[in-house]
Amino acid sequence: MISDILPEILAECNIDRAAPVISDGSFEMRQITAFLNAAGREINTRNEWARGAVSFTAASVASVALPADFQELAETGPVMVGTGYNPARLVTSPELWQLLSRTPSAQNYFRLEGGSILFAPAIGAGGVTIRYQSKNWLGTKDAVTANTDTAIFPERLLARGVIYRWKRSKGLPYEDLMAEFEADLATAANADKGLA
Repeated sequence: MISDILPEILAECNIDRAAPVISDGSFEMRQITAFLNAAGREINTRNEWARGAVSFTAASVASVALPADFQELAETGPVMVGTGYNPARLVTSPELWQLLSRTPSAQNYFRLEGGSILFAPAIGAGGVTIRYQSKNWLGTKDAVTANTDTAIFPERLLARGVIYRWKRSKGLPYEDLMAEFEADLATAANADKGLA
């Protein structure tokens, strides 16, 4: 919980609060909240955290709207057609998409466009599973608003990210803290993948 790391953050940033509350409205707490949100967004985008992975299915569609919490497609196998291993191929070129969407094919293709995923050929009754990473790094939301908010990744990363950002903003030495943050992030990302 944010309340668990807030005293450490404030102590490292030389901010004296007996009972720190994120929503107290003071300049210092608004600044710490901004740094919490910046660090949280960065940490969330730097790894596919297991607790941030989401999937959904659809059938008999030519396109599907992306969910409101969509951040990015999963790194591997983001769009699987039917059951078993049948990955659709991503197409980024508009010109190639025009060609492939008009040409009959046994291979399934998809394209992200205008907040939707387009399919060629259209997905039949067998359906499609779409895997993505959510931007909601606090479970159901993407910004800190309360002391009870809890991150989907180790919160020590969040504390380190806030502290080096605060020191950098004040013109204080921060390079060692930033290096520690980067090392901790790499370790936590590997552990989340079961590699450590």
